[in-house]
Amino acid sequence: MAANPPIKELLAEGNPLEWSPLDRALLLLFISAYLPVVFWVSLIVYQRSELSPYLDHPYVELNIAYCKLILVCIVLLFFVGLHQRQYRRDWPFFSHLFAQGFTMLMIYATWATGFYTSNSSLLIVAGLSLGLPLLDARSVFWALVSGILVSVLLVYITEAQLLEYAPLFKSLPFDKNYLAPTWAISQFILVINTIGAVWVIMASLIKRWRVRELDLLAEMETQEKLASLGEFSARIIHQTRHQLGLMGISIHKLNKQLNKSDDVDIDMIRSELALLNDIQDKLRLSLKEELNIEPSGELTDTRSYKEVIEEEADNLRLIAQQKGVTIRLAFGEKVSSTMAAKLPEEFSQGVFNVIENALAVAQDSIAVSTSQQGNELICEIQDDGPGIPEELMDTVLKPFMTTKPDGNGMGLAIASGVVRKEGGRLELQNRPGCGLTVRFIIPIPQQESR
Repeated sequence: MAANPPIKELLAEGNPLEWSPLDRALLLLFISAYLPVVFWVSLIVYQRSELSPYLDHPYVELNIAYCKLILVCIVLLFFVGLHQRQYRRDWPFFSHLFAQGFTMLMIYATWATGFYTSNSSLLIVAGLSLGLPLLDARSVFWALVSGILVSVLLVYITEAQLLEYAPLFKSLPFDKNYLAPTWAISQFILVINTIGAVWVIMASLIKRWRVRELDLLAEMETQEKLASLGEFSARIIHQTRHQLGLMGISIHKLNKQLNKSDDVDIDMIRSELALLNDIQDKLRLSLKEELNIEPSGELTDTRSYKEVIEEEADNLRLIAQQKGVTIRLAFGEKVSSTMAAKLPEEFSQGVFNVIENALAVAQDSIAVSTSQQGNELICEIQDDGPGIPEELMDTVLKPFMTTKPDGNGMGLAIASGVVRKEGGRLELQNRPGCGLTVRFIIPIPQQESR
């Protein structure tokens, strides 16, 4: 297994949460060295303070020797870990050793000094919580289990008078009317240590959460960009397919004329060639609009809604005839041929998409009608197909949502987007019996509605 990176590189990274388990355990082992040092110093302070008459001095000296021994063991283990990290990235023994050692040391220190009933539980939980971000959950779990069992055992044997509580003291340095100042300061220091440990825990966890949050936001932004790119590409492909379909219809008509041995309609050929040239210009305009590039002056389009609907219905008649479907047009009396669309080319693509969808499911006929109701232009496209399941009505207008096996889910999405650009809305409604009605509802400027 590859060796761990040098210590200098780890310290330069400044994020212990990203270190290997062995390195995190070594960090905690190094930090925990302060525990025997603090206990050692505290015992010396106790001996030289007003607490001295209360102490069992031989037992205090024994505990000072314990502190020295523990400190030597921590140093030896730390250097063993430094040697071990050169060959392996993980050594689970260190994690368990630190968690168990910390728990037992804190239980003993608080039990021996008389702080057991007041602060030990909070200190142990705080210390193990400090290890939680840096240790694996299994080590912390078993340390908590062993700490609980040892605590219960200590309480039991103390109550049974098999062991003496607070053995460092002949008698505890407080009663109803007296509290030793050094004892009070010790309590205060324990509370400060606990607060500091909790603060470090929360700072570490918050830092980890913020890093993860930034990573998730960056990933979401990337996904949104990819989704936008996919939708944009699908729109380009769908609109290009629209123009190619019109070109295919014109080419079919031209081939039909050229295959005639006599009576070739030259005017018709010229008309279709002009139509092909117009389709080319419209394709250029469509691509420029999608790319947010201002179209050049020669590509201006001033067709009315009525002209657009007539043209797209006529474009699809040949395909409809080949399928045995009739396209019927009906324009209301109030619908003006001068009612110009804001974006004629995009509106034509929306109408084409809806009629093409109707052709894919129609059995006999498709009805395209327009009417004016108040200040709104209503264009309805009705087919006699199976309709759309009601539970899908709210989703079929979204990109990539389709009910057709070979559909790409962009037809109705583009049509809905076009109507919104015109300031209107698109509505879908299943017809009683069978079929679907797609309704374009577009507001009419006041000067045109009079």
